[in-house]
Amino acid sequence: MRILIVEDELVIAENIRERLEDMGYEVTAIAADGPQAVNAFRSDPPDLALVDIQLVGSPLDGIEVAQLFNMEQRIPIVFLTSLSDKATRTRARAARPANYLVKPCNKKQLEVALEFALENFTADKEPTEAPPASPPRCPFYSSADYFFVLEGGKYAKFEVGNLLFAEADGSSVDLYFRNRAHRLVVSANLGSFERQLPHPSLRRIHRSYLVNVHHVDALDEAGAFVTHNGERRRLPVSKTYREAFFGYFRKLKAD
Repeated sequence: MRILIVEDELVIAENIRERLEDMGYEVTAIAADGPQAVNAFRSDPPDLALVDIQLVGSPLDGIEVAQLFNMEQRIPIVFLTSLSDKATRTRARAARPANYLVKPCNKKQLEVALEFALENFTADKEPTEAPPASPPRCPFYSSADYFFVLEGGKYAKFEVGNLLFAEADGSSVDLYFRNRAHRLVVSANLGSFERQLPHPSLRRIHRSYLVNVHHVDALDEAGAFVTHNGERRRLPVSKTYREAFFGYFRKLKAD
């Protein structure tokens, strides 16, 4: 996950950068005022922003910066502030932040804030039941083109375009990617995964399979072929989904 830091106190900003990088995240930029933040957001769009509410000497405060971010692209925003008064919180809520973190904060508080920010940002897409602790959590959907999965203690970003197919395996789903030799296992049933990751290129073809139509190599009467790690696999297409799935592919008709 790529994070933008908007903080006018350089020492604090560098401290947050170090903690984020120790956690495995990439910091896209550190901005000390509103104009710098907006430029950084536009030139290298982040997946999440940590924004200090009070930006000394800036023509825009952090709340106004967050509102500008929202106008261009909605991403999770965590407000940083040394003020925890009700009036500040009331103003901050108008910018629809995903979380609110009072400074100073330690690494664990920062880690928890990021986790809850992602959960809050995608609450309407999350399943109601609590997922088991292992394997990794079901994806946090962030945009039409990518999603996040908690892997190795940090949220890893995966491009939908690289997903070949998903295979149900009991209470979990195995994800296969074109640029990854090993499958990624997430805790969810296939129906829940499909609801959380709606994308026009991802099509259900069987009660146990979801496939990316852009990576289908070949078709037969009841199957779709996909190549993963040099091996071609035939995925079954059941009667329930056959008409809708094959209808996606245009066929050339003989004269």
